[in-house]
Amino acid sequence: MQRSKRNTLAALGAAAALSLGTALPRPALAENSQVRISQQFGLNWLAVTVMLDQKLIQKRARELGVDQLDVTLVKLSGGSAVNDALLSGSIDVGGMGGPPSFIMTDRTAGRRTVRAIGAVVDAPMSLVTIDPAVRSIEDLTDKDRIALPAPKVSINAMMLQMAAAKRYGYDRASKYDALGVGMPHPDATATLIAGNGQVKNYVGIFPYTEQVLKQAAGARVILTSYDVMGEHNLAVLSCTEAWKSANPKTFRAVAMALDDALAYINADKRRAAELYVRTSKSGLSADEVYEMISAPQVVFSSTPKGTMAFAEFMYRIGSLKHKPESWKQYFWENQHGKPGS
Repeated sequence: MQRSKRNTLAALGAAAALSLGTALPRPALAENSQVRISQQFGLNWLAVTVMLDQKLIQKRARELGVDQLDVTLVKLSGGSAVNDALLSGSIDVGGMGGPPSFIMTDRTAGRRTVRAIGAVVDAPMSLVTIDPAVRSIEDLTDKDRIALPAPKVSINAMMLQMAAAKRYGYDRASKYDALGVGMPHPDATATLIAGNGQVKNYVGIFPYTEQVLKQAAGARVILTSYDVMGEHNLAVLSCTEAWKSANPKTFRAVAMALDDALAYINADKRRAAELYVRTSKSGLSADEVYEMISAPQVVFSSTPKGTMAFAEFMYRIGSLKHKPESWKQYFWENQHGKPGS
């Protein structure tokens, strides 16, 4: 009997200890010691290049108490590839056009939610052709092919959809989708300059469109995204709620470093052009890069711009399932105090 009583008391004591232990606050888990950032091809990613070259994320992370942060770059092409990498955990911060990020915001919820940390540049996309028969977008036929990073879902493809809807009505927004050929920007540039393939049209970004215009026989711009919808962000950096919640200081460091990089560019564009030439091995001269990034239509800012124009169009054609109410639903709170659109 005495033994049974002792066993009962021991069991109660263990249970109480377990209960007390679960009631005590648990120590916070350490943040990851690395951050993996994806970057696509093009001069529009200059801010990311500056962030990495100048180690701006590591600097901000140390200020916030995260020491010895390892920052690595992953090169990807197309918003679909970036979103797949984000959701699989292969990368932590993904660089993409706004529309692929907005689609992921619309289709994910909770800890899988993807939103943008900030924009990296405002600049137009250009539809370039080397086909003498194509004088406007209306001249494109079912036999034509258009190079872009990812058919149907990339910001480049969205430009064609918006142009088609504007000309033919929203029910024909997908008119040019079947003409799209997925190609990284360097490959599309080389194809048009060679001029001996089936692909003679390209929805491109700087510096690739400028290279095509300079080197490809008969190359010319027949439409820009600013013609279609006005000024807009060309690219954004995005992350998941899961990574942001698990790494709040690193998230802040990335957001702050992005603004630091943009300030670096705006303070001295000649210096930024020389940095790009040194790090990219693109074959462009510093003078050429400086001219491109100094163009009046190119603005280096993290402030959301043109978000609702994209989102409302995407909702109308069914790419977004939930009606957009504000640009803030597609960006994290670090941008909410800015005059976004």
